[in-house]
Amino acid sequence: MPQELMERGRELYRRGGYSEYSEAAEILRQAGDIYAAEGNRLNQSLALSYLSLSYQKLGQWEEAQRVSDASLQLAGMGGTRGDRIARAVALNSQGHLFLSLGEAETAFERWQKAADEYQQLNDKEGKIGALVNQAQALEQMGYYRRSCNTLLQAIGAENPSCDEIKTEEDIKLLQNRLAAENNGGLKTIALRSLGNVLRAIGYLEQSHQILNSTWEVVSQTNSNTDKSLTLFSLANTQKALSKQQEEYGDNPTAQNYRDKAVQNYNQAITLAPSSPIKLLAQLNLFSLLRQSETNTKELQTLLAQIQSQMSEMRLSKPLVEARIKLACSLMQCEKLVQGETAELELVSIEEIDGLLQQALTEAETLKDARLKSYAIGTQGKRYEYFVPPQAQKQGETTTWEKAKTLTQEALELAVKSNAPELRYQWQWQMGRLLAGEENLEDAINNYTVAVETLDSLRNDLLAVNTDVQFSFRDNVEPMYRQFVDLLLQSADGNRDRLQSAIQFIDALQLAELENFLQCNLSVSNSGQLLDSAARIERSLNEITRDAALIYPILLPNRIELLFKLPARPLERHIVPISRIEVQENVTQLRGKLANPSSLAERLESSDNLYRWLIQPLEPSLETSTEIKTLVFILDGELKNIPLAALYDRATEKYVVEKDYAIALLPNLQTFDLEQKSAQRRVLATGVTEALTVENKNFQALEVRTELESISNLVSTQILLNSEFTQPRLKQELNIGPFSIVHMATHGQFSSNPQNTYILVYGSADSTGELIRSNEFDRLLRDRSPSTTIELLVLSACKTADGDNRATLGLAGLAVRAGTRSTLATLWRVQDDSTTQLMKQFYLEFIQNGLTKAEALHRAQKALLENLNYQNPASWASYILVGNWR
Repeated sequence: MPQELMERGRELYRRGGYSEYSEAAEILRQAGDIYAAEGNRLNQSLALSYLSLSYQKLGQWEEAQRVSDASLQLAGMGGTRGDRIARAVALNSQGHLFLSLGEAETAFERWQKAADEYQQLNDKEGKIGALVNQAQALEQMGYYRRSCNTLLQAIGAENPSCDEIKTEEDIKLLQNRLAAENNGGLKTIALRSLGNVLRAIGYLEQSHQILNSTWEVVSQTNSNTDKSLTLFSLANTQKALSKQQEEYGDNPTAQNYRDKAVQNYNQAITLAPSSPIKLLAQLNLFSLLRQSETNTKELQTLLAQIQSQMSEMRLSKPLVEARIKLACSLMQCEKLVQGETAELELVSIEEIDGLLQQALTEAETLKDARLKSYAIGTQGKRYEYFVPPQAQKQGETTTWEKAKTLTQEALELAVKSNAPELRYQWQWQMGRLLAGEENLEDAINNYTVAVETLDSLRNDLLAVNTDVQFSFRDNVEPMYRQFVDLLLQSADGNRDRLQSAIQFIDALQLAELENFLQCNLSVSNSGQLLDSAARIERSLNEITRDAALIYPILLPNRIELLFKLPARPLERHIVPISRIEVQENVTQLRGKLANPSSLAERLESSDNLYRWLIQPLEPSLETSTEIKTLVFILDGELKNIPLAALYDRATEKYVVEKDYAIALLPNLQTFDLEQKSAQRRVLATGVTEALTVENKNFQALEVRTELESISNLVSTQILLNSEFTQPRLKQELNIGPFSIVHMATHGQFSSNPQNTYILVYGSADSTGELIRSNEFDRLLRDRSPSTTIELLVLSACKTADGDNRATLGLAGLAVRAGTRSTLATLWRVQDDSTTQLMKQFYLEFIQNGLTKAEALHRAQKALLENLNYQNPASWASYILVGNWR
């Protein structure tokens, strides 16, 4: 009889839904009482463990805690198989309880002990379940990479490292391993959890593929709980993909992902058997619609549904988080911290105050310090943005002071509850508040610790939940730029502040590149964290042995030109021009460069940029006779312009006609800048045939003459057309000690790694193959280390249309390739002019012994002096990234 009751209770629990959980609790309580009367200690322990799980679903936390403690006590410390089973189940139940109460570390500890018990029982399925649970605890603590690795361990992956999940084949191997497991429910949880953590660390395509596979499995079951949770996870990834594609400039794809996310959120809401799942889906849908052009009536309808749903829920951590998240969506917190304005068209500020106060009261009832911090810090944000610092005094304190008081209280609670993902936000918030009072020193101190906290998060601890989800554009860039702005505001007469500004703007450049590459460039090959300040200091000194470093920083109301000349300290020049005007000139210049009919308009924007970026430094440059090269680290949209094409109207000369060569670095930390001699041998590759790949048609290129002209100047191995395949390229790179790899083939650079590629010949005639960024990395790095590739030349590439950060793909490709420098084109150039330029470049570099930058400089000047190629469209496209020597 009690065994039947226990099985019935467990079946009701598996079905989900409030009424089912309530009925399951009553039946399991009865079973526990009967076992207690019979003196059946172990089965009573099992019944109480399952009863605790039911109480947890009902939000009856005190009862759940009471019976969970009793269950673990009944299980005892015995070593029999029955003792171990009861103890493993009790520990598992307690883990779920502590996770729900926000005590993820304790939950993780319980599940570790449960895994040990299952190991002793030789229960493979039980151990896998415990590992999956540990991964969920790690996810809630923010350790997404550790969570991912733990899930891979649970699945039985040969190499349980999240960084190895890069291709569709990698994912299929994981799915095949899971398919071998008999427990369908466990497989579903593992796949869904893996999809969630992959999204959290930025592997969006892989997350989407995993979650789509999970949905294929779940859609064939009768579990509405699994269906709604999977659809919710899938929609979250589609929402992230939509935002990513929007940043890449691919608006149609972004809209497609957005539509899918809306559809899946709505379906999750319809299927959700319990209030928490339904509410989470409604909130994320509301947030998505709030960020887009959605009519107010639709938003008001959804808002009413959310408020109704919250009113029906029992007190719980998810409910409190939902109130805070709703308040933030209504205030549009994401826009606020980026310096944009937001309107409260849906509710009054008093209603937001009510939401946050209710959340705070409930967090206090739950005795959850982290939730209290979250609520109070959001209250501080409300007072920061919706009441100006000049507001009327209320009693003896201003509302601005109230914002500071709330932020400080939230910060103390974040420290107490070990919540760095909140701590950095409140440190940043306090910095903004102090800066608003023009208290620059204290503001800088708060920004300093905020950046330190965020840096510790970025390696692994990315975020604890979707409310504070890590995003480079939202979480990193605004804070770094505001911080650098403050440092420079206070830098007059303080060279240490200039040094700090360089350090932190360079950290931003590095973070952007790491975000693109999905790797940590601050760690050495031995795994040691590198000292960025020391690396930057070394690079500054190494660069300025015979070159000038120019580091323009774009700020809302000015350009800060930081520069260093040989044997001189770091200096600055301020150009009072708005960033909006800079953006307009960059856009105009890039749009007109290849259009011969727009000379006057092009020269105007070209001259403006010259006056802002180079002319102010000319008096200083003229005093340093040893300078041969200007090394730029460009910021923001400046990365999209070829500096050689800037025009000095006073002298009627382009920059390329002046005495300085130009080179670019993505930052001060990723390239080896020492000058090294090497035996010059070239692997020259190209495609002269029209090829088709992935529905893309690539026109024929006339590159045979280009490659032959190189072979006349230096020892060269040529791979042309059908010889230029990926396997053959890999073979030649492994055999020959090539110091230069020259690729005369189509390619594209994009801030989207999937759209950054090089075209090679395919396995069949007239077909091609695209080597993408991560594959290119493996191709050039997985070779004999005896010869470093000194120079990679990509002579027929272009940047992706509509992508404002497309040159990030070029920098990323250069870093991934492991080459010391890369010479590439920003747009496709005519074959005949390319041949002429490359012939001159190799002549100057190989035979005349000039540096790469000087060789490119002379080659571009020679082309400009040819009457057939005087338009910048013919010669300005070429840029040198990396070591210019």
